[in-house]
Amino acid sequence: MTGASGAVDLYLGRDPRELPLYGPRDAAACLNIPPKTILNWLTGHGKFKPVLTVEPSQHQLSFFNLCEAFVLNELRRRSRYSLQSLRIVDAELRAEYPQFRYPLAELDVNVLADGEDDLGEVLSPSGKVYTKRQKGRPRPELFTRTDTTPLISISDRGRRLVLAEVISTFLRRVDKTPIDGIVRLYPFITKDHHPEAPKSIVLDARVAFGKPVIAGTGIPTAAVYQLFNAGDEIQEIADEYARDASEIEAAIRYESVRARRAA
Repeated sequence: MTGASGAVDLYLGRDPRELPLYGPRDAAACLNIPPKTILNWLTGHGKFKPVLTVEPSQHQLSFFNLCEAFVLNELRRRSRYSLQSLRIVDAELRAEYPQFRYPLAELDVNVLADGEDDLGEVLSPSGKVYTKRQKGRPRPELFTRTDTTPLISISDRGRRLVLAEVISTFLRRVDKTPIDGIVRLYPFITKDHHPEAPKSIVLDARVAFGKPVIAGTGIPTAAVYQLFNAGDEIQEIADEYARDASEIEAAIRYESVRARRAA
């Protein structure tokens, strides 16, 4: 199939971010998540239905699914959410924003922490004032909005299952455009899941069919790792690709974790 310009359309008119690109083990390796966890989110477990947005017969994850898994894993890792609790988070967001197929990956979220203003009030784009809770232990408060809705506080919906810090971290690990939304995801390379960790490796459905590459390039991290395992020195690889040695080191570190997860 060719586009209007005559170029071959590799995606047959579909958004590549919605194509099934990652098997459960591959997705687990990309995000450093146990494969069994990804499989449970993808296919369900026992009486629980899948928590990822997939078709009944789909056994692979799309780029958007990978973004969903990133958020779900941070909720699970930081707050030890059970599969049932994660499902409640997903259900609440879907009920609040039915126009989104992937609410965890598509919401425009504004995070405001308690104590950031003296008045304890937040003015929404619609002009409505939301008063932040003054009593009790200080905690982050999560407000969301879309182009068609005012700012809404969802921190207290259900059992406050949506945590502001997790959504905030996610939005600092992705690139978004006003028209397309999320286009790139920067996975964590080490166990230190700091929001400002270096963005050395990127996942982009339009580059290398979504495989991990060195940020700003089309160089697959797997190719770098293969050269390193074949005996090439880091500086030799850096010279071959005309990249900084630190980028090569990051790719090797990332792929070494992926290799352990995929084993």
